[in-house]
Amino acid sequence: MGALMQDFGPGDRYFFFSTTARMVWNRVVASLLSGAGFAILDGDPTYPNLAAHCKFVAETGVTHWV
Repeated sequence: MGALMQDFGPGDRYFFFSTTARMVWNRVVASLLSGAGFAILDGDPTYPNLAAHCKFVAETGVTHWV
């Protein structure tokens, strides 16, 4: 579904920040089934500052960020 709605596929890396109890696991499986990778951030995305979230995205090579 994600491959159709968000146009990701092989070679892409997907990132979705939320609690693990919500939609994250469905999105992980959807991205893996389409051949894309998935970046998971464990912890507070604003620690030690607000730029930490963007730094994580840049360092992991995320191509799709929702």
